[in-house]
Amino acid sequence: MNNKISVIIPVYNTEDYIEKCLRSIMNQTYKNLEIVVVIDGATDDSLSICKKLQQEDNRIIIYEQENQGVSIARNKGLELATGDFIGFADSDDFLEPDMYEIMVNHLIKENADLCRIKAFIYNRDGGIEEISKERNTFIYDNKIDIMNVYLQNELKIAVWDKLFRKDKVKNLRFDPNLFNEDAGYVWEACLNSDKVVMDTKQLYHHIKRPNNSLTSAPFGIHSLTLYDYTIKNFNELLKLGYEKQAYMFYFNGLFHLLKVYKRDWDNNNLPNKFEGKILKYLDELDDITHNHCENIEKMDLIHAKDLIEIMKNRLSK
Repeated sequence: MNNKISVIIPVYNTEDYIEKCLRSIMNQTYKNLEIVVVIDGATDDSLSICKKLQQEDNRIIIYEQENQGVSIARNKGLELATGDFIGFADSDDFLEPDMYEIMVNHLIKENADLCRIKAFIYNRDGGIEEISKERNTFIYDNKIDIMNVYLQNELKIAVWDKLFRKDKVKNLRFDPNLFNEDAGYVWEACLNSDKVVMDTKQLYHHIKRPNNSLTSAPFGIHSLTLYDYTIKNFNELLKLGYEKQAYMFYFNGLFHLLKVYKRDWDNNNLPNKFEGKILKYLDELDDITHNHCENIEKMDLIHAKDLIEIMKNRLSK
């Protein structure tokens, strides 16, 4: 247990959940941890709960700042972290007790840079989306395979189900101006990694609550930053000669952006001022599905074509 893990937890008004979260980390079977709690301008009792637990466990480090959002809070945690490995947790989630022991053992045994496990995902009604008894380990040790496993959505874009080797991510930061900034961080971590391990055991409990994540943020100007980020990475991948991965990245960015737009349209929660841009994005996605479809997973391709047809039909009326 010579390798220390730094677990970074941004906290904003989660007084009903933060103790369960912290205790699930305090009680990890892997003991060489530091628990970096960044209080992001919380106005409820979260801070006092964290201070109470700090009296029980001196591995807890508390930093207070004005409310600046989850990305700035995580970046502060990265500045404070002294561990050999970096993990993240959301303050209303909790962990299985052996999660970090399993992950760090993978990283050490395989001399890997990033480990991902699976999570129990709880719907907003409290039900679990999927329970799996599958237990397999997959290793990816070349750049193309690592990019592909990310782009095929096997690696997922969240940071809380991963453990990163600090040497590989020490210069990375979350971009607070980017819609879906977790995806940006994980993508950069993948590009910096030489070997990635995936364990299919479910070890993290992620609770979906109203208004607690970017997935529930309404479509707006901020959402459009995803398009600019997508085009930037598309062009960079093309320059590096990764044409297949470039078009997969392009497809994923457009598809995600348009799904968020459609979600808000379905919920009657959408301003009309983006219609011109949305038509442009639909045309670009349409072009990919017809001219670069060999790079896209079959089901994603079917869903994308359905989305294009629905959206173009609506916007033409």
